[in-house]
Amino acid sequence: VFRAPCGHCWDIDCLVNLFRAASTDESLFPPRCCQKPFAVNDIKPYLGEELSAVFDKKSIEFSTADRIYCHRPTCSSFLGPATAKAIIHICRECYSQTCGLCKQEAHPSRLCPSDDAPVLALAEEAGWKRCPGCRALVELVYGCYHMTCRCRKQFCYVCTATWKNCTCPQWDENRLLVAAQRQVQRERPAGPPLAPQQVRWRVAEVAERLRVDHDCQHVWKYNQGAGQCENCFHHLGVFLLRCRYCHMNVCVRCRRNRM
Repeated sequence: VFRAPCGHCWDIDCLVNLFRAASTDESLFPPRCCQKPFAVNDIKPYLGEELSAVFDKKSIEFSTADRIYCHRPTCSSFLGPATAKAIIHICRECYSQTCGLCKQEAHPSRLCPSDDAPVLALAEEAGWKRCPGCRALVELVYGCYHMTCRCRKQFCYVCTATWKNCTCPQWDENRLLVAAQRQVQRERPAGPPLAPQQVRWRVAEVAERLRVDHDCQHVWKYNQGAGQCENCFHHLGVFLLRCRYCHMNVCVRCRRNRM
């Protein structure tokens, strides 16, 4: 076992699993017990060479306040901190070029687009938020306040703090009901439609489950049949991945980005 800074004892395998999870879920970074971070150098001998390298790489990313990610949504690899000048960053994964100032596709022959005041004014009026990781505008349509940006940054939609690092409420009741209604519509059984009263009962049941398990730690399984990804809204003609617990449907690419 290993003694945490707070005095609790951790089984080594559980501790390694915590560091592995913190390498994919920023809300768990830095790995901690009772809100006290572990001393990483003391844990490294147990992590192994591969996990240690992955954790070091993610530590740099998660510790960077203003980040640049590859401008291609299908890649979104971390490139480093934002720059004060329009420096071109080349992605090591897909070799695309991204501007370090505006974070869009590199544009060596022209200035960064700067006339974004109308867009920001509209965002302020509509209540949109900017991702604290890549500064992209994000709109919450339904569901809880736990946001996962395309850059993989997880944050609170109310205050934009890193998820689980604030005391804001975790959902809005109206959005929760919309999410429940959408889920009931997705799960309509074959045969005659449900009576209005049955639909209301089912929506109330799903809404209560979402209150308890709104921050689902998804476990995915293949779900045969066509459908729409709830993350990127692309229509898939053969299959989707479905969470065993909350029944969310996503495509393979979005599932990978959520890991």
